[in-house]
Amino acid sequence: MPHNRITPRTYSSSALLQHEKLSNTETPAIPLTVQERVIACFKALATGDAIGKQTKTLSAADVRRWYQGGIMGFHGQPGAVTPRYAGKRYEWRTGETTDDTEQTLAVARALNREGRASHQAIGQELLQCRKSLHPGVSLWTFVQIGDPSRIASEGDFRQKPRIYRSSATEQNRPPMNANQRR
Repeated sequence: MPHNRITPRTYSSSALLQHEKLSNTETPAIPLTVQERVIACFKALATGDAIGKQTKTLSAADVRRWYQGGIMGFHGQPGAVTPRYAGKRYEWRTGETTDDTEQTLAVARALNREGRASHQAIGQELLQCRKSLHPGVSLWTFVQIGDPSRIASEGDFRQKPRIYRSSATEQNRPPMNANQRR
């Protein structure tokens, strides 16, 4: 089932002020369509991901060292290399999202196109993802194999294969390694 492209509705500042004059004791409730809410969620996801990327892989002590005043939004000019990554293998940039956002949007595109959750369609979209596409990352193996219907039940292949228990009494227990079979 094809879906129409979603165009966000914009509101002028004067319209917002006019709405606010009606009730200055409440936050103005601007009616949004479901599509507008979905778009807002994706924008919030991408913004949070990009802001959080600034501290990715840092310990709490390192966050305090690099960002003495805390994280109050983006630190640096949009598109500029994050100082702690200058000259490194991956020069992360201010305002740049991670593979988390890319893969979330890939799943959303598949759901939008198919109108339902389709393993094959989601796999096809994930095959187009390019962030964090390097050896040692599970997406690398998935793209190298190139099969959108593949199920990566063994993670990123850096660990021993896992056998998952299926009985209801054992569902809350962690998975076993292959050599722990009964």
